[in-house]
Amino acid sequence: QHQSSEPAFVLYKSKAILRPPTSITLAFDAGVLMAGGQTSNKWLAFARARALLIPGVTKFDESRVTNTTLPALNALKQRIEARKPRFIVNTTDLSPGQDAMFRDLVKDVKELVQLAIEQDVGLRVEIIGHTDSTGAEAKNMRLSMQRSEQVAAVLVTAGVNSDFITPLGVGATDPIIEEESTNKDREANRRVSLRVVLRP
Repeated sequence: QHQSSEPAFVLYKSKAILRPPTSITLAFDAGVLMAGGQTSNKWLAFARARALLIPGVTKFDESRVTNTTLPALNALKQRIEARKPRFIVNTTDLSPGQDAMFRDLVKDVKELVQLAIEQDVGLRVEIIGHTDSTGAEAKNMRLSMQRSEQVAAVLVTAGVNSDFITPLGVGATDPIIEEESTNKDREANRRVSLRVVLRP
């Protein structure tokens, strides 16, 4: 019991339990287990879950660790969120000419889901339906939800795991263009946007 509180012994036990990669160094002082270096999110998630179970460790400090998984996650997030599928007025029919965009979207979402699973990253892809400002509010809310479900169905049919997909509808409450003075303005607001929520 006395040995278990000795810093050298706690550090030895920590290395044995956490099995850090060679790119990570561990140090221990006054109850704090400090990690430094660079590693994937998978090891960080593993270390977070187990570090405080080690006798003598009261805090796990990862502030000096570079998460090497984040750049790939953020690049996929940016590409996915940049895409905004458009719809024909008053319908859930996608505007023509978007096939290439959808192929790229499916590819990126699949890659993001796979990476999240491999690296133990929490992930939710929110598919948010929008409408232009014409029509009754209640109708617009229903239509926006149906549009988000349409895009979700395209992704799921293409092989994306539905557990990671959340369809939402916001009607005309979140427009790209506030003042719809032209048909082009209204067309810009008849869309679905995507929001990627990550929890490394």
